[in-house]
Amino acid sequence: MDNSRDSSPSRAASPTPTNRSDHDPPPGMEPDEPETTDGRGRLIIENAAAQRVAVHAALRTPGVHAHGAGGLGKLTRRELPRARVVIAAGRARAHLEIAVSWSRPLPEVARAVQHSVAEDLAVYTGLHVDGVDVAITQILDLADDVSLRDTR
Repeated sequence: MDNSRDSSPSRAASPTPTNRSDHDPPPGMEPDEPETTDGRGRLIIENAAAQRVAVHAALRTPGVHAHGAGGLGKLTRRELPRARVVIAAGRARAHLEIAVSWSRPLPEVARAVQHSVAEDLAVYTGLHVDGVDVAITQILDLADDVSLRDTR
């Protein structure tokens, strides 16, 4: 009985070759993310979380209303407010589309949304906010819809 094993390099198990060194960040972590100097690690804010913060901040602004195209609006993602937040190197830029009641002064509402979104993103995510772009894409006549009347 032959108890010898073939240990030739061609048959030996070898780790899958990679282009990563032991000091590279794990897959999915951007190299330009800031590291803390106190050894606590990193906080990664996902775009989806930042977008939810931005939408919530917009909805808290007087004159801004949730608006959708019924059941189809959810499928087509045409509900308002809608936010897109771009995050890079600890900085954020938000782009929002909102619905506003027609009786409100549009420039004031847009400025209030910019302020509210920038403040909430900075406080709740710790990101530096470079800017908030606001597009008023729907003006609502709330006199026809009792459920949407502004009570603020």
